[in-house]
Amino acid sequence: MDITALSGIQRRGVTAALTGRDVTLCAPTGSGKTVAFCIPALQGLLVQKSARDDGTLVLILTPTRDLALQVHRVVKALCRYTSIGVELITGGHDFKYQRALFRKNPEVIIATPGRLVDHIGRGSTDFAALRTVVLDEADQMLDHGLLQEVGEIMQSVPASSQRWLYSATLPQQLRGALAEFVRQPIDIRDADGVVMATHTSHRAIICKADRRRQLEKLLSVNESVRVLIFCNTRKDTMEIATALESYGKIVILHGELSREERILAIDRFHLPGPHIMVASPVAARGLDIKNIDLVINYQLPDSTDEYLHRAGRAGRGGSRAECVSLISQAEISRCEGIEKTLGIDILGKLSRNRTLDKPSVKPSSIASTSNNKSRKPRANFGDGSQPVKRRR
Repeated sequence: MDITALSGIQRRGVTAALTGRDVTLCAPTGSGKTVAFCIPALQGLLVQKSARDDGTLVLILTPTRDLALQVHRVVKALCRYTSIGVELITGGHDFKYQRALFRKNPEVIIATPGRLVDHIGRGSTDFAALRTVVLDEADQMLDHGLLQEVGEIMQSVPASSQRWLYSATLPQQLRGALAEFVRQPIDIRDADGVVMATHTSHRAIICKADRRRQLEKLLSVNESVRVLIFCNTRKDTMEIATALESYGKIVILHGELSREERILAIDRFHLPGPHIMVASPVAARGLDIKNIDLVINYQLPDSTDEYLHRAGRAGRGGSRAECVSLISQAEISRCEGIEKTLGIDILGKLSRNRTLDKPSVKPSSIASTSNNKSRKPRANFGDGSQPVKRRR
């Protein structure tokens, strides 16, 4: 991993975790929360040695298989030159095979709650010596109805274990459940638990009729950037991906892909060059997909939290990026609600009677290339001042 220095939020998270107390950390998507809990967890294993047969010492819980896979990659990379054992326990794999993984007594287990509860019920696990429990993307645990499973897991771990909870948002319902999982934690968060990265700009375009035509127009004026398009359902994801095949490298990501297919999709998107990923909401949480210049909400997400996580896929690590939402007239009020909650400007001066062919906001590029042609192209939105080029 190419880590030369920790960000401010990472330093605060690492410092808090090393005190030995429980921690809750709420920080923007893309701020490096995974590294913030991996470093102190692994340092503890290296400093305080244990017998190989002590069982699991660090347990990391994530709400989805995709996020578990990503965290597994980060942990493996960080402890590459150590003897620390790391295993991944998620759905979609044979129970007997996973029981064999537990018998290897890995120091670190990354798991999804549902599958881990099944293994606890079957007696596969040994948490007697567990030191640290990490709840990653805790707000999505709530969204997915996983808090009951998390509660069952907490009952099976030692009361003396440290508990670290990390999230991009802390909705009121989750705050009410915190007392069950953490005890007098060091609390690190901003803006009452609602945080949005300031380096990502936001825009909405009202589509009077043909939403797909506006999508194609956006792609035509952003041929040299990496684009992530969000649809609300797997069906729409597949339909849009098929419709955009003429645009070149199309990567599809949704919840019904197998683990191997998801790994292949993410690896393909990480290859150099411009790419387009079409994804269902499964990709909105936690996945660290780097160098995305433009996020397009083909359909407005169902909640403010979902918008926050989608927009957070762009501009990872502080780079400039844009999030564009294609909306109908009827969705303007929902946009206004998102603006108010997150403290951002999406609609700008966009009037309620503007149509697809007459955008009211003068577009601005993320980084102008008129004076420096060698600079990396950035997303922009043509308003007629420059020709719209379509792929052939």
